[in-house]
Amino acid sequence: MHSDATTGARDGGRLSALKSSDFRIFWGASLVSQIGGWAAQVATSWLLLEMTNSAFYLGLQGLFLAVPFIGSSMIAGAVADRMDRKRLLLITQWGALLVSAAQAGLVHLGLIEVWQIYAFSSLSWVCAGFETAARQSLLPNMVQKHQIPSAIALYSTIHRTTALIGPALGGLTIAHFGVAGALFSQTIGWALLVWAVTVMKTTSVPGGTGPLFTAVKAGFSYARAHRKIAALLAVQASTSVLVNSGALLPIYARDILEIGPQGLGMLHSVTGLGSLVGMGLVIWLGHRGTHGRWIVFGSTLQPVFLAGFGMSTFLPLSMLMLFSAGLVEMTVGTLRQTVMQLSVDDEYRGRVMSLSSISARGVSPFGNLQSGTLATLIGAPLAIVSSAGLAVCIAMWVWFRTPEFLADAGVIRRTAEPAQSPAV
Repeated sequence: MHSDATTGARDGGRLSALKSSDFRIFWGASLVSQIGGWAAQVATSWLLLEMTNSAFYLGLQGLFLAVPFIGSSMIAGAVADRMDRKRLLLITQWGALLVSAAQAGLVHLGLIEVWQIYAFSSLSWVCAGFETAARQSLLPNMVQKHQIPSAIALYSTIHRTTALIGPALGGLTIAHFGVAGALFSQTIGWALLVWAVTVMKTTSVPGGTGPLFTAVKAGFSYARAHRKIAALLAVQASTSVLVNSGALLPIYARDILEIGPQGLGMLHSVTGLGSLVGMGLVIWLGHRGTHGRWIVFGSTLQPVFLAGFGMSTFLPLSMLMLFSAGLVEMTVGTLRQTVMQLSVDDEYRGRVMSLSSISARGVSPFGNLQSGTLATLIGAPLAIVSSAGLAVCIAMWVWFRTPEFLADAGVIRRTAEPAQSPAV
């Protein structure tokens, strides 16, 4: 059911989702919580480096994040489609809170070991798989249907907004209160989210019975049968893996642009700044009928901007390319989520949103792995350019195999819709 605060005037304003009291509470708590999450991420990396002094062990952590997230997300969507999503969200947030508190406690007592860091990372991302499925499938229930684009746009801003200030606050917290202090800040953030979900009036109607594996399989079949959703997931996954420069930014800062660790922070910040501008663009677009067109052209523009960064040895140009890539990433990613949320049937929403999480967040650590490996073989610039070129080719191939999406985007004239979805 929708929150009782969402029954007001039916306008599709750019900030209309904030008229829902449940959405306002959840959005504010999520903003504070993700700042703590960034602080904990910085603290965990710093702790691993101090304990191992090894870049390999730092990179290995990505494996303990991606695999549990993908594995849990596979079934999380089916679970979210058959139980009250608010209840599932509350359970997973309590789990994340306890994991965070336990890790912070061991660090504070000086008892933490490397294997325990990996274990806590895996447990937290198992919780994240279920939390993401429950949150994304519950979000449309917090607002009226015409406010869904506003809700998705506003919630999408949280990650990039906190990315600008969260890591810096994490560093300050480590300097003044130690690694344990930064980890405890994440625990406080989870506690705030638990409170927010507890006081929310939004619920969902449980649905679906039968074997869980059958429900998971049905989710894959549903996504494949709906050509728009299949195409969006395919492009999103390829972009997450191939349009990924995060692991190589330290190499550019030290060896190519020669701007040192302070410059590395600047490269991250300019990407975040571009995302904030992209957020404003998404909110400005509102309900304009240009979503499909932005998605089609943006999915090819983002790799082009990243390739420009890969080839640049001139700092202002490099920053401009990262800014542009961040802007397009935020704009296209948010609009892609909006189209999927508005296209999916509610009974499959949890499973489709889980697939979306896997294609965006779950496979992203593999992007770091492939870019790092490729850079070792052929150098960082060529690694970025070749990966970006492949991403453009995949996006164009998928779009041209999905003519009805191109027709919706106004790129081509509409034709009869094929019966089968493309093998994407």
